[in-house]
This record gives sequence, structure tokens and C-alpha cells, in this order.
Amino acid sequence: MGRGTMIRILLADDHNLVRTGIKGLLERSADMRVVAEASDGLEAISQFKAMRPDVVILDISMPNMDGLEAARYILSIDRDAAILMLTMYPERQYAVRAVRAGALGYITKGTSTAELDTAVRNVALRRRFLSAEGIDAVSTRLLTRGS
Repeated sequence: MGRGTMIRILLADDHNLVRTGIKGLLERSADMRVVAEASDGLEAISQFKAMRPDVVILDISMPNMDGLEAARYILSIDRDAAILMLTMYPERQYAVRAVRAGALGYITKGTSTAELDTAVRNVALRRRFLSAEGIDAVSTRLLTRGS
């Protein structure tokens, strides 16, 4: 992804108000555009196939198919898909599960606007991005793996 390139985003969350708010925050940046939205994992897969966005933002908890399962399915279609998991759950297990599902990024809904922007940009460049909660969870899991 070169300089001046528009970052095309698929945004999936089961709450319309949340999608509207996140979309508004993302589109404040001239180089970010939400090109598709979904309210569940199945719709996210369909939109991914149709739009082939640069970044897929998936809420973990959605009806019909959760974000973790949708991430695994999307990655089975395109192993280079750039997925950023979004959740309201601060528990460590969700960050570990997101990374195991193949997500490049993990943030909570309590994140700052600046961190959301940074996360999307990093994931678009295929760089891993974990919120502070995510870093703590994954590092704790790695350190305690042998015990």
C-alpha cells in the first residue's frame, strides 16, 4: 500500500449506532473510506467477497457467525486478508483467540480515536497491532505457556 492510497475498509458490528460512529471517526481521515458494512459474520464474508477491502474490522460478538469464525473463513478465502478485531470485552482470552484466528490487529471499543487510526494503518500495511490489553494478554499467554 503506497503513499496516497485510499484504505478501503469493511466494518462489521451488529450495532448500527456503533458502525455509524466508527465509520464517522475513520472517514475523518482523507485516506480512509468504509466501502462496506455488515451486521453479522455471514454478511461480513459476503461483503468481503464482493468488495475485497484493504482492511476488515470485525466485532468479536455478532449474531449468526461471530467475528472470530468470520475471520477464519475470510482468511481461508484470502490468506493475505488484513483483519482487525474489535471488542467490548477486555478479558485476555479474547485477544489470544483473535490472534489465533489470524487477526493482525486487536483493539477494544474503549480505545482512543488515535489508537483506532493507528491500528487501521498498521493492519493495512500488514503490520501487527495490539492494544495495551492485547499486548498484555498475548505476552502473558506466551510467558505462561510452559507452566
